[in-house]
Amino acid sequence: SLYNYNWELSVMNKKLEIYSFEKNSEGKKIKAMVGYIFKNEPKIDAKAFIKFILQPNEGAIPLTKNSVIHSLESITPDANIKTKEVAAFQKEMGKLLESEELLIGKLKGDILPFIYNVRNNIFHGTKNTIEMTEKNQRDRLNIYSRILIATNDLLFNTLGKDLKFTLPSGYKLRI
Repeated sequence: SLYNYNWELSVMNKKLEIYSFEKNSEGKKIKAMVGYIFKNEPKIDAKAFIKFILQPNEGAIPLTKNSVIHSLESITPDANIKTKEVAAFQKEMGKLLESEELLIGKLKGDILPFIYNVRNNIFHGTKNTIEMTEKNQRDRLNIYSRILIATNDLLFNTLGKDLKFTLPSGYKLRI
């Protein structure tokens, strides 16, 4: 995963540097990656980030902000994901879509860790294959995937600035 690398140190040493955190420290790594993305600014204009969530490529059926919010309303808390985490995620996604402003603390505190918990629930937790075929669940997984890929795009843009390279004018991250 891209969050396993210490990007600040990697750029400085001009080679990939893996974090030396102990096991079960994914939360720290995710926060460090987001910190690197936002290292010079506490917030960024999120129009491109939101556009990617709504329509990652020309061939994708576009979502609306309301359809994303509606899909996220059907999240059900369970033993691994608490009601307060669900509420914080839903609140911050609504604010993101409304304000088109992405704040560092919200991405690393409420949004990405929540998606990581969902991932853990799928692979190690309470979700079963029947639940994963349910339409609302698939719709939410699609939104989560788009958020992760949009975050990767932010990372690549930050790396481009730090390494002083530009992507070709036709560059688009596609899913």
